[in-house]
Amino acid sequence: MGSLDSLFPIPDPLHHATRTMKKPVFGMLLGGLLGIPDGLSALVSAGDDPNVRAGIVGIVIGSTVKGLITGLLIGWFARKTS
Repeated sequence: MGSLDSLFPIPDPLHHATRTMKKPVFGMLLGGLLGIPDGLSALVSAGDDPNVRAGIVGIVIGSTVKGLITGLLIGWFARKTS
């Protein structure tokens, strides 16, 4: 099995070739996408708490940013170690 860079080719319309996605970018994309359901899970765990329902936008944004930062760090570390 190849590396993640070879699994996610990005078409390059100018050169009719494919480029590869860098690991930090892939980590940020995946972390951001996983941050959204992470933040929304606060609605399930809070029950009927109106404070959580009122602040859900901030919770989702915070979880998404947390996922972006974590994904960037994981991708950077993966790039440095391989």
